[in-house]
Amino acid sequence: MGERYDYYRYFETVMSCCIGQRNMLAYAMNHIEGLDLKAHAEAMHEIEHGADELKREMTGRLLREFIPAIERDDLLTMANLMELAIDGMEEIMKAIRIHDIRHFDETARQFMDILSRCVDALACVITQLREFKTGERINECIEAVKTVEREGDVLYLEALTALYAERSPDIYDVLARNALIEAFEMALNACEKVAHYVEVVRIKNI
Repeated sequence: MGERYDYYRYFETVMSCCIGQRNMLAYAMNHIEGLDLKAHAEAMHEIEHGADELKREMTGRLLREFIPAIERDDLLTMANLMELAIDGMEEIMKAIRIHDIRHFDETARQFMDILSRCVDALACVITQLREFKTGERINECIEAVKTVEREGDVLYLEALTALYAERSPDIYDVLARNALIEAFEMALNACEKVAHYVEVVRIKNI
């Protein structure tokens, strides 16, 4: 038999892909004027593709290993949820590209700040995964993700309410801003689902 596969390292590596997506998205929002949206979206897709390759490798090892570190179905669920979190940030970039957004209002920047903090909190969860049965720090990290995601829920409702209260005649602007708000909300929800499932796994194994 070969060396035992490190499933914790897999999640840590995929988390680095998630952070990479966040950083690429933040760069786009801070340097949007003159940015090649197509090239930037393709670069983010490459990160997502890299995470997919890692997942395929992990799944292959999972099928061959007798006793994985965490139950197989839990590992697969966590991997799928992490994939959705990475995809969620790519979807934000897709919305920017599709609608050719070249200016971000304060709401969009607030969403980016919340998403950035949510990703940082999720990274804390993943780095504590090796001690998920006994570590106390992981609980704080999970709660941090939930708290930040709730901030996003509040902003989501306020942002959509304000958007349609404006009664703007510029339908293209309304569609673009709506798409961006929805994409941020989905990305935040995806991050929270990862943290929630880690909590479920922890409870099952205590």
